[in-house]
Amino acid sequence: MFFFKVTYRLLSAMIPIILVTACSTGTIPERRTDKIYFLSNRDAEKREFDIFSMNPDGSEQRNLTRHTPGIRSYSKPCISHDGKTILFVTLHELKKSIQSLTIRDSLATTLTELQVLPPTLCFSPDDHTILFTDQVDGKSQIFTIDHDGSNKRNLSNNEYDNLKPAFSPDGSLICYEMRQGNNTSVAMMRSDGTEQIVLTSDGGNEADPSFSPDGKHILFSSDRNETVDIFLIKISNRKVTPIYTEKTTDQNPQFMPDGKSIIFISDFRGKTCRDVLLLELKTQKPLWLTKTENRLNHNPIVFPDGTAVLFETSDFINTDIIKVDLQDLTHKNLSNHPRWDILPAL
Repeated sequence: MFFFKVTYRLLSAMIPIILVTACSTGTIPERRTDKIYFLSNRDAEKREFDIFSMNPDGSEQRNLTRHTPGIRSYSKPCISHDGKTILFVTLHELKKSIQSLTIRDSLATTLTELQVLPPTLCFSPDDHTILFTDQVDGKSQIFTIDHDGSNKRNLSNNEYDNLKPAFSPDGSLICYEMRQGNNTSVAMMRSDGTEQIVLTSDGGNEADPSFSPDGKHILFSSDRNETVDIFLIKISNRKVTPIYTEKTTDQNPQFMPDGKSIIFISDFRGKTCRDVLLLELKTQKPLWLTKTENRLNHNPIVFPDGTAVLFETSDFINTDIIKVDLQDLTHKNLSNHPRWDILPAL
C-alpha cells in the first residue's frame, strides 16, 4: 500500500450522518465453515490458479475448477454464507468477468463482464446481492448485481475512485475507500447507494475499512501520524480513536467475531517482513500469531466462531495455508504442498 500527503477536499460535508438502525436486506443465513477454499497452481499452467476446497483439518483437498479456464491469482474465492456458491474472476481470451461456481457440481456461470482487474467481490449478508468494483470513464465505481447476474447498478456513481467496499453486518450500509486525487478517506453509504458521506477528513490517507460486528464502528488503517496505524471511528458521531500506533506499518485490520479483539498485518520484525498480530482492545497487548512461520505472512481470515485464524505463509519459493488454533496457539500446515497455495477463504 502506498500513501501520499495532499490537501483534502471534503465531499458531502452537509449530508446528515447515516443511522445504523436501518432494516436488514433479508434473512441472514449462518455462515458455513465445513470447508476451506483457496487458490493453488499445483494443477495449472504458469501464472494460473485453480480453486481448491479442503476440510478444516486439511484433508480431502479437491480441485473445483480443473476444467474452468482463466482462474487467476488475484481472484480470491468469495464464498456465499450458505456455503453453496463461490464467486471468482476469470481472464479468458482477453475477456474479464465475474463467475459464479456452484460448489456441488462445479458448474460456472458468467454473471457480468469487467472493464478492469482486480475487483473487490463479496456477497451481501443474505446472499441475495453481490458487491463489486469496476471502472467507468477511468474511475473505480461500486456496483451491485443480483446473485443471478441481473439488475446491475452503479451505487457510487461519482467523480472519484471508490475502492474496497464492504457490507455492514445487517447489509444496510456499505463502507469503502474514496480516493480524491492522491488522498484516500473512509466513506459510507446506504446499500442502495444513497446518502454517501465521507467519515474521515484529517488530511491523511485511510484504507482497509471494515465494520465492527455490531455495525456501530468502522476499523481502518491510516498514515495520519506519519506511520501507518490502526484506528476506529464511531459512526454516530464520527469520533476517531487510535487503536494501535506503534512505529510500524500496520494494515488490513479486521474484528474478531466477539468484537473484543482485532487481527492485522504488521512489519514489526522489519520492513521486509509481514506478520499477523492479534490485539485485545481492552488490554492493548498484541499477540504474535506468526512467530514460528516465514518472513511473509498475508491474507488472514478468522473462523466465524473465533476459535482459529487462517493465513498464508511464504518463503519466496513456496506458499502454504496455515491454521492457528487460538486456544493453544498450535499451528498446522493445512495445504502442505510444494506449489503455491494462497488466499484462504471461508
